[in-house]
Amino acid sequence: MQDVFCTGGPDEKLRLGFSLASGRRVWVTGFFFEATYDSLLLGRPDEDLNRHIVEETPVKARELFRETPYLIKPDLRQDPKGAKWLPPIRYIANLMSTPVDQRMHGSVLVVAWFGQPIFDRPLGEGIPEALVAVPWEQHCRDFEF
Repeated sequence: MQDVFCTGGPDEKLRLGFSLASGRRVWVTGFFFEATYDSLLLGRPDEDLNRHIVEETPVKARELFRETPYLIKPDLRQDPKGAKWLPPIRYIANLMSTPVDQRMHGSVLVVAWFGQPIFDRPLGEGIPEALVAVPWEQHCRDFEF
């Protein structure tokens, strides 16, 4: 985060920034996505597979960003044959903001969620739409450089 360290704030040209519903400004410093059922080669998902995918998501987030994520609970949809499906894409974003405790230098929160593809429009629209209601103060971690 050289731009933050050198200037005291994220360079708006280098970072995707947006405001949460609370008014807090956050910046995306890392982003990961994959198809939810990439490992499903045959058949339909079942309750065990869905549970495994959701429970494995924090593990994946820690591998990527070394933080325990705030997981937005996914909604399942049921197909006509009774199978319950998670949304098709798993997203994980590393977010940064100003600190909650003003003695610190910043705050960070990794957020994981499942959703529809957002790639038919700019990421600067899809990510904020999905994360606008994130309760930052309850889940973030303040840090020092």
